[in-house]
This record gives sequence, C-alpha cells and structure tokens, in this order.
Amino acid sequence: MKMQSVCVPALVAGVLAISAVSTGSPILDQNFDNANIFPTGQAFTPTGLGDGYASVGHWYARDGGDRPPRAMTNEAYSDAQSVQMIRSTGTVLYGVNNSNSLSGGSFDLSYYIWKRPDSNLTDEIDDRASFSVFLADSSDFDDLRIGVNIDAGGLLQVYSKTGYKDTAAIIPEAQWIGIRQNGDLTAGTFNTYVDFGSGWTQVDNGATFTTGSWSVNAVQFYPNAPVGGEFFVDNVYLGAQAIPEPTSAAIIFGALSSLILMRR
Repeated sequence: MKMQSVCVPALVAGVLAISAVSTGSPILDQNFDNANIFPTGQAFTPTGLGDGYASVGHWYARDGGDRPPRAMTNEAYSDAQSVQMIRSTGTVLYGVNNSNSLSGGSFDLSYYIWKRPDSNLTDEIDDRASFSVFLADSSDFDDLRIGVNIDAGGLLQVYSKTGYKDTAAIIPEAQWIGIRQNGDLTAGTFNTYVDFGSGWTQVDNGATFTTGSWSVNAVQFYPNAPVGGEFFVDNVYLGAQAIPEPTSAAIIFGALSSLILMRR
C-alpha cells in the first residue's frame, strides 16, 4: 500500500507536464473553418485573408506562386477546413496579428500538420519535401530564432540560435500530428512537444535562442525543396502562457482524492 501512495503523485506530475493548454490573450487562434472568411478553394495572396487580429489573424502568401496555399476541405483536424500547402517556388503561409504582440515573458505556439503519403502522390508531387515552421516578428520574417523542421524522412528537428537539433520524434504520413513549442522570450529558452493523438509528449528540453529586441506576433509555414510535397495546416495557436486542461484538473483531483483515501 505504501508503494501505491508514492506512485500517485508521480502520475499527477506527469499529467501536469503533458496536458496543458494555452490561456490568456491569444496572438493567433485559427482553425480556418469559417468559409465566409476563408472560402473553400480560395488561394491566399500577398494581400491576405482575415482581419489581422487574434480572432482571425491576417493570413497571406509570400508571393502566391503557381501553387499558393489554399483553404481546402480535403483534410481537416478540427472540423471542416484546413490550409493546403504544396511545395513550389515561394510557397509560404504567414499568420500575423496586426494589433498585438509578445515582447517578453512566456509564449506558447501550437499547430497541427498532415502530410500526404507517397502512395497518394501524383507525378507532380514529391514526398521527399521537408516542412518548416517558425515563430516570427512580422517586421522581419528573416530573423529566425525559434522553430522546427520536418526532414524528408519525417525526423523532427528543433531550430534555435545553435541551428537545427535532431529529436527522436518521427512525424508519420497521413495522420494529424500536433507540434508545440513554449518557453520564455525573456530568458531565451523553450521546449518542444508532439501530439501523436494521445496528448503532448516532450521531445526536446531547454533549447536556447538570442533574445534582444524581438517582438513576436506571427508564425510562418513553408514546405522546402525539392519541389513537391503536400501538407495541410490547421488549429494554429500563439499565446502567452499555459494551464492544465479542465479534464486534466479532474484527473488530478481524482488522483489526489485516491491518495487521501489510501493514506486513511
């Protein structure tokens, strides 16, 4: 019985570590399901779609290109639509909040991606393409300090001021996978998590980046060379902090109650 009373707190700590969600005033919070704002099949342009604020965000392509990002119903994580991205010259999707930013303290970025498997690709689409995502300041999208890259084999790499660092996580095809990075903009440290469908699992700890005068109000997504590779992006969130999910709070309360009963 004594061993059981020791194991319960360990379980509670594990729930707290991997089952947190963001709260506070979001910078971006978008699932692309509103067809009035993101018409199905509509190509994102340099002018962009949306209102630029947290409720929608300003979502635009760098230069359009011959395969610009589009709001599509082919795949969707949350409900009806997501953003389709097929690798081509200049295929980049930006999400920006024009009225608010994070200039210090905690940050929390999460999103879900889906990669087209090799068996479903056409001759024009190559599954060897990799995919990158970066946190950004919209005044200088070339100032890259925090992000990830998924290489051609699906290996998740964390990007920071020291360059790319391999994790042990392999991102599968034909499955919605969540990626999350949170940390401290003032201290210049962050952690990386992956959701394979059963909650957030930490895959990297304590990466560092250069702080300085860096305000965060944007995120950028783009498939990398070679030409080809089809990805979908959904449920993008950028905010300031994280708390346990309500369901996790119930689990924690139940675990603590069990602990009290066992001690009695």
